Amino acid sequence: MEKKREEIFFFEREDLAHFLKLTQTNGLEMGNLVFTVLAYTGLRIGELLALNWTDFYDELGSIRITKTLYNSNNHIKKYQLLTPKTKGSVRTIRIDEIFVGLLRK
Repeated sequence: MEKKREEIFFFEREDLAHFLKLTQTNGLEMGNLVFTVLAYTGLRIGELLALNWTDFYDELGSIRITKTLYNSNNHIKKYQLLTPKTKGSVRTIRIDEIFVGLLRK
């Protein structure tokens, strides 16, 4: 039996810009920041949710990824902080001055 291939969709640059603009005007309070960080850094959502301020180095313009939030049953209080899936997932991501400004806000 052959598996059905899942089609993956990506935003084009203009679509992403439009989406991020909508999150600024019509989204939730932190929505724009969350989606901007995800779009421009390549972080996984669990990695983003596991970040602390100690992982953010504004003077160096970087974010250190060392953990991920795991929540198998989507319960707000029943989650675990784990190391990322692979050794290569522990990494430092460079961010530009615009991002540093967004995070400082």
